[in-house]
Amino acid sequence: MSICDEPQRDYSSSDVSGEAFGMRKGVTTDLNIEALGRLLDSKLVDVKRDLHRIENKLSTTKQDIFNEINKEFNRVIDTLKVEFTQTTDLLSDQIKDLQVELSTVNKKMQNLEEENCRLSAELTAVKTNPTTIHNITKLEDIVDQMRLELNDRDQALLQNDVEITGVPEQPGESPLHITKAISLKLGMELEERDVISVDRVGQVRTTSSADGTRSRPRPLAVRLSRRTLRDDMLRNARVRRDLDTRDIGLAEHTPSRIFINERLTKINRQLFWKARQAANATGWKFVWTREGRIYAKQTDSFDSKRLRIHDEKEVERVFGTDRTSTNNK
Repeated sequence: MSICDEPQRDYSSSDVSGEAFGMRKGVTTDLNIEALGRLLDSKLVDVKRDLHRIENKLSTTKQDIFNEINKEFNRVIDTLKVEFTQTTDLLSDQIKDLQVELSTVNKKMQNLEEENCRLSAELTAVKTNPTTIHNITKLEDIVDQMRLELNDRDQALLQNDVEITGVPEQPGESPLHITKAISLKLGMELEERDVISVDRVGQVRTTSSADGTRSRPRPLAVRLSRRTLRDDMLRNARVRRDLDTRDIGLAEHTPSRIFINERLTKINRQLFWKARQAANATGWKFVWTREGRIYAKQTDSFDSKRLRIHDEKEVERVFGTDRTSTNNK
C-alpha cells in the first residue's frame, strides 16, 4: 500500500448525520422566529384594535362631555339673559317713575319760586309803603305797651313776696324754719300764719372751684300774708347788711352772706341783671329796685337824677351815649 494512498473514509453514517442535524436545527430556529413574529403581529393587531376602540370611546366621551358642557353653558346664559332682561325692565320702569316724580317736584319748585317772588315783591311794596311802615311801628308800640302792662300785673301779684338768696341748700331742710330763723336775726318774729308759702325756686346750678364742682343754692321764694310784713323785712334787711347764715339752724357749713330782696318777675329779673351789668361796665354807681321797678343813678350827688328803666332799649339809652330820651321818674 502506497503512502500516498489515503484510506477511504465512510461518511455515510456519522458525518452525514451531523450535517443533517445541523440543517434541521437551523430550520427549526427559523421556524420558531417566524412563528413568534406572526404571534407578535397578531398581538399587535389586537393591541392596535383595542387602542383604536379606546380612542373611539375617548373621542365619543369627550364629545359627549363637551356637548353637556355646551348645553349647560347655554342654559346658564339663557337664564342670565332672562334675569338680566327682567332686571333691566324693572330698572327702566323705576327710572320712568323717578322721572315722573322729578318732573312733578320740578313743577312744584317752579310754583314755589313763583310764589316766593310774588310774596317778596308784595313784602317789598309793603315795607316801602309809608302807611304800612307807620302801621307796623304803631302795632309794635302797642305790643310793647301790652307786654309792659302784663308784666306790671304779674309784678303786682308778687307785692307780698321776698326772695332770700345765699342760704345753703341741704337735704331734708325746712324752708319755713329757715325763714323764721332769718326773721329773728332781722329783729322781727314771724308766726306760721304770717307765711303763706316758702319754696326753693329755679333750676339747680353748679359752680366750679379749686376743690371741685358744687351746686349753687337756689333762692327761697317767700310769700307773706301782708304787704307790711314784706316791707318790714326788706327795711330790716337794708339795715342788717352783714346778715349771714350763722345761727339759723343749719347743719355745719361755711357761713355765707344772706341777701333779701323783693321778688321780681322773670322779665324784670333779667332786665335788672342786664342793667347791673351795664352799670358795672360804664361806671354807674347805683342800680336798685323798688315795688318791682328798676332804677339807676350815676352818682350819689344831688344833681345826679334817678332814671327809670322800663325795657332793654332803655338800658342802652341810659348806659349808652343817648340818655336824653329816657324818662325821669
